[in-house]
Amino acid sequence: MDSHADNELAILSWIHRFGHLRKTEILRLLDPVTPARVRRVRQALERLVEQDELIERVNPTGTGSFLLSAKGARRLRWLSPTYEGAKSGGPLSSVSGPTFYHRTLGTLFLVEMAVRGHAITTEHEIQQGRMPIAREPDKVPDGLYVHDGRWVWVEVESSRKPKAKFRSVVDFACERAGTLPVAFVFDPTGGHEARLRRAIDTRVGAADAAVWARICFARLSLDRGLTLSALEIVPLAPPDREGAAETAASPGRMLGDITGISTPRIILLADDEGGYQVPGGPHLSCEAVRAMVDRGLSGAQPPAFVELRRGKGGWTRFDYRDGAYCVAGQPGTCTIGQLRDRLLGASHAQAGGDAPAD
Repeated sequence: MDSHADNELAILSWIHRFGHLRKTEILRLLDPVTPARVRRVRQALERLVEQDELIERVNPTGTGSFLLSAKGARRLRWLSPTYEGAKSGGPLSSVSGPTFYHRTLGTLFLVEMAVRGHAITTEHEIQQGRMPIAREPDKVPDGLYVHDGRWVWVEVESSRKPKAKFRSVVDFACERAGTLPVAFVFDPTGGHEARLRRAIDTRVGAADAAVWARICFARLSLDRGLTLSALEIVPLAPPDREGAAETAASPGRMLGDITGISTPRIILLADDEGGYQVPGGPHLSCEAVRAMVDRGLSGAQPPAFVELRRGKGGWTRFDYRDGAYCVAGQPGTCTIGQLRDRLLGASHAQAGGDAPAD
């Protein structure tokens, strides 16, 4: 996708589907893996704005959101009957109104699902009547994606809902989980997870494991400007009444994925107690981390990335490419064995150093 026309069509098409997108989200969807391709995508955005085919508006983060203009919508409709419903996004209030944060969480999640190869339906498409499943009485999803041949209902938790509305959402998720799996999407710093777990436990208890298994939590770790730094999709399990409740982020459940992410990954947070944490989980001893890392790196499919964070002190991300790992944004690679030695043998002070060279 290197020609001007192809880049422009891809941008217009995605904005038509989402209603509005920021530059970071467009770049993620088009996945330009080289600096030259990033530059071409940015140039395409500039051209579309200059040609009056896109409108750029300032959003609450202080950055720009791109919407279709009437001219851009006409271009899409002229290109293909697929875009017959394309129209100007000028009237959309979710660019700068009170729903921007809610819409952005849903967009970030669905963008990642699309990049990973899942079919998606956006909130904007649903609002425009383009919904691939039967409508539910008095319920509208914040998006949909396909996993294992089934549509998954997306429910974004961006603020504390009134008690009655919150209860109706949880009731719906528990009642329909057998035929329509539900993914709750939220920022893990907002306290939504504990509230949802309590509500689901109250609604179905620990006995109905099938309901728990069809509900998942999608944790969006956000950086400044509401950009996505990490996504975890965590399948649920009933709490253990015999002992401590099983945490969704326990070591054995951080690797691989059965609910939407197609590639395994490891995320570790160095803590102040001489051990580690996984996001949203308890303190882990170095022995527990050793077992988790060994299981992940010795699997048939190595993790797509391994991330070692040190709170505000920095982080290092290792991306897996062509049989080796490399530190994101740095030259040099290390083998899987070298990465294991590094993660298990390095002190917290060494966690952010350069990767060993071949």
